[in-house]
Amino acid sequence: MQFSNQRLARKVFSGQSVDLIERQYYKLAVSFQFQLSMESACSCVRPGQYKAATSAVAKIDRSQYNIDLHRGFEKFGNESFNELYHRSLLIGLGEVEVRVLSREDHFRLICFHLLREGAWRPLWLCDIAAMLETTPADFDWKVCLGTRRQARSVACAISLAHLLLGAGIECVPAAGQLKKIPRWLVPTVLKEWGSLVPSMRLRHSTTIWMHLQAKRNLLQGLRDRWPNPIEATITMNGPFNELPRLPFQIGNCLYRSTAFLAQLPGRMRRPPSSIST
Repeated sequence: MQFSNQRLARKVFSGQSVDLIERQYYKLAVSFQFQLSMESACSCVRPGQYKAATSAVAKIDRSQYNIDLHRGFEKFGNESFNELYHRSLLIGLGEVEVRVLSREDHFRLICFHLLREGAWRPLWLCDIAAMLETTPADFDWKVCLGTRRQARSVACAISLAHLLLGAGIECVPAAGQLKKIPRWLVPTVLKEWGSLVPSMRLRHSTTIWMHLQAKRNLLQGLRDRWPNPIEATITMNGPFNELPRLPFQIGNCLYRSTAFLAQLPGRMRRPPSSIST
């Protein structure tokens, strides 16, 4: 349960010098009916405190609790931890207080997360649609849209929620809407949703290092890591326009391959049981 995870996270980090931001949210599960389900918590710490946080998490029983730990927010399109922390909120959760992102920062983060993962999971777009439908009157769109790069990501996600789920966008300013929807955008999402086994799921369940160690299915592992146009565009900071996506897809592969090769010597020195990514 998420509440247990939140309490555990607070207990685990209580003795550490760690500034913790935990984001907690409800999700709409798409099946034959809409059902309200709960997603496990995600915790983000300052980059300089990640090592201490990782050591603290390593002491708990991961089979019973799920703490999804992240080093800052850069991978979610936000470079300044201090700004997010300044706008964050403390909310009561049982006998503890939990620090969560502001509504504006939270909305921007889930938009970026959807695109960074190639929009392969319908649940994530339901999150965005649900937040759009319940945006309060005092919601600060200027803060939410952020920089020009961040605004592009938010506008793309909002457009997808409007086109595919019928989410109302009356409250969204012009800067938060794509002026022209690229022809490749919606077909890319529908192709992911129509796949019985999305490549991103396989990528998460079996790392390329696991393929190398097992010396099998390496070609399939490489295929699973070919980014779709959405993932490639957002990770390479590209514009959402009609230009071909292939250069961004190649750039994404080159960037990730370089990062993997840079880490390879260190991975080879570790014992097999310590390698999980």
